[in-house]
Amino acid sequence: MELTQIDKAVYGVLAYTNYFQYPLLDSEIFLKQHSKDIISSEKINQSLKKITAYKLIACKNRYYFIKDTTHRSIYNRNQRERTSISKLNYAQSSLAIILKIPWLKSLIATGSVAAGNAIKEDDIDILIITDKNRLWIVRLLVIVILELKGIRRRPNDKTYANKICFNMILEAGYEVIPVENQNIFTAYELLQTKVLYDDNNCYHNFLTQNKWVAQFMANWYKTKLTNYPKNKIKKTKNNLLNISLKILLNKINYFLYQTQRFYMSHRRTNELVNLHQALFHPSNVADKILTAYRLSKKSIY
Repeated sequence: MELTQIDKAVYGVLAYTNYFQYPLLDSEIFLKQHSKDIISSEKINQSLKKITAYKLIACKNRYYFIKDTTHRSIYNRNQRERTSISKLNYAQSSLAIILKIPWLKSLIATGSVAAGNAIKEDDIDILIITDKNRLWIVRLLVIVILELKGIRRRPNDKTYANKICFNMILEAGYEVIPVENQNIFTAYELLQTKVLYDDNNCYHNFLTQNKWVAQFMANWYKTKLTNYPKNKIKKTKNNLLNISLKILLNKINYFLYQTQRFYMSHRRTNELVNLHQALFHPSNVADKILTAYRLSKKSIY
């Protein structure tokens, strides 16, 4: 049995989603194909027939999955999609108040909720993009608001259903994911995001700065860019008062960065925290997922 590069691109998708017990339709496999080149849907379908005949994968009710996966995963997927939609709606309404923060430019759901694979006990992961030099002001304001509403997930929480975990905050202009985190896991996290709010093309800029994901899934990346085109924006004029206020806010932001970084210093593990980026991982499962993915592929090719 010899697998072509197209077969590997197809099998790779199912090997990855197998960890989550999440079967896929052929159209979803075409979208998420693991290739830096875009492979036609016709060739994807030919490959699906081939590796199904080899009994490497199985198909039921139009859903494809790794052969040993339980058929109940189809039912579970449908249930989790409904739960995810409910959580997205909850996040949209619960976080409406933080949109009043003037320097918050984009609010994006990530993780299991964005992937449509959440269970009732899951929290809701949120990515925030802020104006330049406003990250630490926005972070403090968001913490206060979520604490007052009682919906912030804290690091030591044992139950956290529907708690908000803003595990990634980036400044406009600094949206590129660090090189050490550029892998298939992070590519999935980025491409499956759901935009809750966006201003001044922040999400488009986020995608364009992270064009490295196209090396893993070119078709999905191209589709995302097509769905979120860059729009024209009006530039505001700066006067002396605005410039003076900007300088003051820059200093406040830097002070808050220093104080919050000091506060977190004795709790930090593998988080990335600097003046322009804050990436937190309260439950970092990336290594476990990547290991399972590599082992699944290694058993075949």
